Amino acid sequence: MKLRIRGDSIRLRLGRSEVQRFLRDGEIEEITHFPKPYVTRFIYALRATPGDSLINCVFDNYHLTVHVPREVVQRWATGEEVSIRGTQPIDTAGVSLLKILIEKDFECLDGSSEDCQDDAFANPRRVGSV
Repeated sequence: MKLRIRGDSIRLRLGRSEVQRFLRDGEIEEITHFPKPYVTRFIYALRATPGDSLINCVFDNYHLTVHVPREVVQRWATGEEVSIRGTQPIDTAGVSLLKILIEKDFECLDGSSEDCQDDAFANPRRVGSV
């Protein structure tokens, strides 16, 4: 699972096996370790939640968790949908919003990615091309 944070937006991209594991287990997480004397680890996770709750994000004690309704996860993981999008108010007035995007990770067409793409979804632009 890849994480990108830019301003007030969070983007998570999952490969094929990660999408299937998220669907099966209802959660997936990654840990990034840092050398001491700083914070020694940062954890980011996706959790499927029961009911009709909204997509939301919690950050506590260097642990970032994005919660997604289980029904939304089921539809996304088993269908053709590429992404799940949500917003969450940052302030009490609801003026500022945190944008949340969860995507299936597609292979790069130009081969420029340094990441291993063995687990990436086939890029729709490549399918059917010569």
